[in-house]
Amino acid sequence: MIARLVCIFLLACFSFASGQVNPGEVFPVATLTHEFTLPAKNLKEETVITRLLEIPRAALFKNKDWKESSSSFTSFEKIESVVIFQKINKTKDRNYNFSCAATIHYVKGEFQVELITHNFEKFLESDGKPNSFYDVKYLEYYQAMSQEFKSLVTKYLSGNTTAAENRDIQLNKAANLTSSGNNEDALKINNKILASDPQNSLALFNKAQLLFAKKKYAETLNVLNLAEKNTELDDFEILTYKNIKIQSFMATGQNEKALEETHKTVQLTAGTDPEKAFETIEDDNGKETLAPTDRTKLLLLSVFYYEELKKNKEAVESLKKFEALIPNNDIGLLTKVFKFYCLLKSKENIERVRSIILKDSPKANLPCKD
Repeated sequence: MIARLVCIFLLACFSFASGQVNPGEVFPVATLTHEFTLPAKNLKEETVITRLLEIPRAALFKNKDWKESSSSFTSFEKIESVVIFQKINKTKDRNYNFSCAATIHYVKGEFQVELITHNFEKFLESDGKPNSFYDVKYLEYYQAMSQEFKSLVTKYLSGNTTAAENRDIQLNKAANLTSSGNNEDALKINNKILASDPQNSLALFNKAQLLFAKKKYAETLNVLNLAEKNTELDDFEILTYKNIKIQSFMATGQNEKALEETHKTVQLTAGTDPEKAFETIEDDNGKETLAPTDRTKLLLLSVFYYEELKKNKEAVESLKKFEALIPNNDIGLLTKVFKFYCLLKSKENIERVRSIILKDSPKANLPCKD
């Protein structure tokens, strides 16, 4: 959800979608934008936020061949979303490709909507008139699509609360209960959601963590096995699931299964693109630094559990794979790797990495504590 686009042109009135465009006549454009408001007093603020966050993926638009090309959600305080949709026309004539941007701001029980369309000025001469029969056809198509887009936005924003949105409200409530330490009631809500939606990934995720916190490891593993059937898990979910799963096996004395799961964790990192293995973040002092992505953290997770399972050789191999991904011998990352080698008591690698660090930072203090 991350982009804004300054668009250049909008049909002045969407209601003239069926209006006729004539060659030689000035195209009737009076303003660059079209604004309207929609009442939303029947929607709770949580539903409004969910609706604005989910608009890029809304089936209502997809079913009409509208595809989101970029979007952003400004903030939870401002409650504003900017989304750009393209109308996917299946003809080979690219002039029928149409895009429209919507800026939607929620305030005091209503949506304030601004629609902007662009890229049809190419069909007009400098005097504002379409010059050919084909230009007229394109403009008429753009009028019709503008009307369709407005209707879809209106229907999406004004619709009654859906079952999915009600589930989101309940999930937010469960999250708040968990934050306040009321795990029992949070678990009840997640169970209720899963009763009607057994594959709800967030409810499964939450339930696994709640059961693990209650030391119900067998139940935790059952939930994780179900959750991992989802083929669209993101890296953070994978990292969390593997962490909880291995710990659950170890807590129940199933070290062989814990080791097998640790092997799988390493396998998931195969083919990691070195250019995407780390990301730039700000540390506590506001200084930019490199940090591993969630996918790369899987290697560090395996190092930790291999060491816990007394598999020192495998731990060192995983750490070497992590080290190989570090860009430009980054000192901060290499220092962390050095400390891991110290933990693993890998003397050869301790000295090797120490020499690399000292080459660029001669004054670095590198004690190796057990």
